Amino acid sequence: MKNAQRKIQNLTTPAESAFEMGWVVESGSTDEAALQLVDRDGNVFIARKAFSCVIEPVPGDQVLWGFVDDLSGRQAWILAVLSRHTADAAVMKFDRPLQMNSLEKISLISAKGIESLTDGSLNFVGKALKVIATQAEGHTDESVWSSRRMVSNFKQLSVVSETCTSVFQTLIQRMESYMRRVDGVEDVQAGSLHQAVDGTVTIYSKDTLLTSENQVKINAEVVHLS
Repeated sequence: MKNAQRKIQNLTTPAESAFEMGWVVESGSTDEAALQLVDRDGNVFIARKAFSCVIEPVPGDQVLWGFVDDLSGRQAWILAVLSRHTADAAVMKFDRPLQMNSLEKISLISAKGIESLTDGSLNFVGKALKVIATQAEGHTDESVWSSRRMVSNFKQLSVVSETCTSVFQTLIQRMESYMRRVDGVEDVQAGSLHQAVDGTVTIYSKDTLLTSENQVKINAEVVHLS
């Protein structure tokens, strides 16, 4: 009974704490989460980064730290990074999944650039996706696009590929001028071929061969053969 009362008393006793400024000397040799601190008097302590300390401390940082007495004993904790006089990057490091929630818009603004690096997948899910850039460049080993409807507007379009395969149920093309050059062999296979030209049709070749299983018919007011 006395042991139970003593435990209850320890749980309800407020934890003693005292916080002051210090400087990070170096990372712990055995535990990367532990750091060596030096206080104003030159005393060295081993401290751990508090869960709410977002910025990862590095040697030379001025930090707010202190001892906290709890049921596990006395532990020195780094609560915040107060200042950094070096050009080291500010790093946010977490040992678990991170989620940012906002009822309003979240904006990431950088004067030089924003990079997203991951060994896993990068997913964007939303009602609309809009990208505005002076120049865009992408490289993938494999790319798959699926859309119910797609509209593209280009002032100039260049496509270079070793092999291009297009499959359409219906293909409609309309253009003012159409120029095509085939250095090898052009093979066209169709169930029926119909061409209507308002002007003149000119065909030039070194040799011409027309082969038909049934008949060849030419209808015209005047036919010249020479």
